[in-house]
Order: sequence, then structure tokens, then C-alpha cells
Amino acid sequence: MKGISTIIATLLMLVITIGLAGMAYSYISGVFTVKTRVIELIDTFCVGTTGSAIIRNSGSDIIRSGEQTIENVDAACSKPDTRDLLPGKSERYDFTNCGTGRYHSYRLIGPSNAVEIRFRCA
Repeated sequence: MKGISTIIATLLMLVITIGLAGMAYSYISGVFTVKTRVIELIDTFCVGTTGSAIIRNSGSDIIRSGEQTIENVDAACSKPDTRDLLPGKSERYDFTNCGTGRYHSYRLIGPSNAVEIRFRCA
């Protein structure tokens, strides 16, 4: 009986150790962390030759303007300056001097994700 108790105790300690190591790895790799600075595209529209995108920070931390980049994918508009995005708040980015009759595409890159901005001015 004493030999079986030792084996069970050893196996139990081994399972607990492996479980704790797995939890530590998950925590370190970011599985349990919440995304705190996420950019979300709410809407796009065009009025005349000005295309607009409503961008929202759906995270819990502020996203500074310097942490955002607007890349031209397929467009000929003047890009807006980025602004600080407060947590849970939305901002309107206006793309001016856009040509009519075609789609305009941009990519807004934030600290943790990127969104595609696409609109068509008639």
C-alpha cells in the first residue's frame, strides 16, 4: 500500500506542475490579456468629393495619433491627419479632394490591429 501512495503522490505533483507551467505560458503569451487599444471602423460615406470614415477606439486605453498610420491602398484623395482616439469614443477622418466614380481604399494601422477604409464618391 505504501508503494502505491508514493506513485499516486508523484503523479499528482507532476500533473499540478504541468498545469501551473501551462497557465504561466498562457499568461505570458497573452492569451488572458484583453486588447486594450483596438481600432474599429464604424462607417464610411462620401459627400461630394470628401470621403469620411468613422473610427472608434473599442479598447480601454487611449490610442495616440502617433500610433496610427494611414496607408494608401488604391486611392487619390488627400489623407487626413490622425487624432488621439479616446477609449470608447469615435472620431471622423475626412479624405478630401477625392475623384468621383471610383472606389478609394486606405488602410488605417493602429497599435494592435488594422482596418480597411473603402468608400466611393459618386
